[in-house]
Amino acid sequence: MKKFKNILILLLILLPICTLVFKSQFLNISLVPKANTDSWVLELSYDEVKDIPNDPLKLDKNFKLPVPKTSHSQKVTYLKISPESKENNLGSENSSNAESKDKVLTAHVKTFGQKQIQPPTDKKLNKLELRKFLSLPELNEETLSQLNTISTSIVFETDTDIEKLKKIFFYISDELILQPNNDELDDVLTLKSGSYLGQARLLTALAKINKIPARIAFGIQILEPTPKDTNRYIRVLYSEAFIEGRWVPINPHQKDFGVLKDDFIVLDKDAGEHAQVYNDRNLFSIYIKPLSFRAFNSKSFLKKMKEKPVFWSYISLHRFPISIQSIFFGLLLIPFGTVILSFMRVVVGVETFGIFTPILLTLFFLETSLAYGLSFFILVVLLGLSQRALLDKFYLLAVPRLSVLLALVILMYTGYAILMNNFGLLANSAQDSLSYFPIVIITVFIERFSIYFIEEGGLNTLKRSLGTFAVSIMCYLLLSVTSLKSLLFNNPELLLLAIGLNLALGSYKGYRLLEFLRFSDIESDEEAPGV
Repeated sequence: MKKFKNILILLLILLPICTLVFKSQFLNISLVPKANTDSWVLELSYDEVKDIPNDPLKLDKNFKLPVPKTSHSQKVTYLKISPESKENNLGSENSSNAESKDKVLTAHVKTFGQKQIQPPTDKKLNKLELRKFLSLPELNEETLSQLNTISTSIVFETDTDIEKLKKIFFYISDELILQPNNDELDDVLTLKSGSYLGQARLLTALAKINKIPARIAFGIQILEPTPKDTNRYIRVLYSEAFIEGRWVPINPHQKDFGVLKDDFIVLDKDAGEHAQVYNDRNLFSIYIKPLSFRAFNSKSFLKKMKEKPVFWSYISLHRFPISIQSIFFGLLLIPFGTVILSFMRVVVGVETFGIFTPILLTLFFLETSLAYGLSFFILVVLLGLSQRALLDKFYLLAVPRLSVLLALVILMYTGYAILMNNFGLLANSAQDSLSYFPIVIITVFIERFSIYFIEEGGLNTLKRSLGTFAVSIMCYLLLSVTSLKSLLFNNPELLLLAIGLNLALGSYKGYRLLEFLRFSDIESDEEAPGV
């Protein structure tokens, strides 16, 4: 039986390694799926040699190529203007583009997206800005009448500015059809359809009629690049309205109110003057590509896999929908977390609260963040222990006691999050990932911690707690490595390696490393002279 076990361990370790070598060397299959980059090389250019009839660029001597600027949704890490090839300072959101009269502009831009509406501020527009962003263009009486009729039918005078904007937003997104060639406001009102520019003009006009400062902005929505075509994007003209001290982006066609999509680069926040130029591909060109090309997607991978033996395509996790893929992307690394747990307990000799508690605690850290999760966990466990001691005085049965403890944990969980958020200490990652799962982990841990405290004493419980935290942090660091997640997602057969390593660790019968420290006094006594 021992021989069979050794052969099995050897097979489980060698088989996935041989599979990786076979896939990479003989089938030429990528072992690590590559993620799309969010850092881009952007190039804007205008060639005066172009012979375009009625070219508005030749008529508009003040035209400047738009300069991307650093803001809350993007960061400009490099900016160069040609033909002088002189370096320019990296722009902030309020920087000027007066230096951009040259014909070629190159920038490196890192996009973050804008997932949440920015909080209100005390910022106010000056008189010149108010006059500029509240004034309507030269419109005839019929157009003004139509705009007032639409505004009266969808907006009430008692509505707040943000309520008015949302009603205008929903009206345009629901009632208007996207028509690429329909840019003029009069045509949009007549035909109930318009381009990005046409919809932006209508929304801006309706906002100004309701005394809300508004402007037209310009940017590009980057599409997923392919190995053959990296220059894939959509030019987007959208509106921005000034409410509660900040500019709110509004794009009715893409159903975006107050947020910007990922991989969206803002080029000009006040594009009304040159909106028609920006909307025309023939007047100036835009070239976009990833800063370091790492584009990868499941469709292209599966297409490539169809050229290989059908077995490898059949077992690929890329067949799942994106929502299912995201689950397996983190789930497959958990068995390797148990390898760390087994090594620390069997070989090192670290004591923990059972087998699953360190792994569950790791998942808690992944659900929030290490700093937020650890600080919150220690605080809640200490408070939970005092509550558990108080509950013991009531001599409750197990299920009601756990139920009360669960309610108290949820109450503390809520209060701690509110407190951290009010002081601005709640990390963005924690805000996006607060969920139900950590509640169960904390409640079970408090109950188990209390039992150990009663049965084993304070010192032994503290040792187990430190061991549990140490193993959990090590597992957290492993499960946070994106390249390992990618490797396992593309090669799930590597889970056999985790099984083989655990079988090997389970056969270990030697000394634990901490036992050398534990019995060091005995060894020194044996070597002492005269004993």
